[in-house]
Amino acid sequence: MYKIQCKIINLQQTGKLTIRGIEGFHIEKDKKDYNVFWSNEVNPIVRDESEKLTFERWWAPTDFQMLLVAKANGLRVELDVDANLHICGNITLL
Repeated sequence: MYKIQCKIINLQQTGKLTIRGIEGFHIEKDKKDYNVFWSNEVNPIVRDESEKLTFERWWAPTDFQMLLVAKANGLRVELDVDANLHICGNITLL
């Protein structure tokens, strides 16, 4: 499992969201932005910032509401994701 601390840029009811990693979870290279997903067990995953994360629509409505609140208020969140960029664990407001 990987972790990223980020801000929500775009959130769709279809279960896709665009994020921007905060300091330590974001790099810029060749005028492109990348998010960095960290894990204690394996090397980090570096993905283009425009790649969307997905989450399962069967999640509790409170999870979706928490992401909406974070986006609306510019709050930072910590997400647990798998190697396929599916949110698979905790959503924590920072």
